[in-house]
Amino acid sequence: MNSKIDSKRLATNEDGIFFKRIINEKGKETDKVFVIRYRKNNKDKLKTVGKDSAGIRINYCKQLRNEILQMYILKKKKIQ
Repeated sequence: MNSKIDSKRLATNEDGIFFKRIINEKGKETDKVFVIRYRKNNKDKLKTVGKDSAGIRINYCKQLRNEILQMYILKKKKIQ
């Protein structure tokens, strides 16, 4: 069975967390891939977190995004 990832990012209710649908050849959604977005050095960065079928959920993505943002903020404060 061939599947493809839809190129369109769909927003969730959380800031900076999106998902892309994995669609089979019949056009049915079979899975989701979660993506987080954050800013680093005034540029948008995208990071693919994982698939819904692998146990990745919105709460995990939110936690990971917050950790990335905190690390960036702490590094920025140390430099200044």
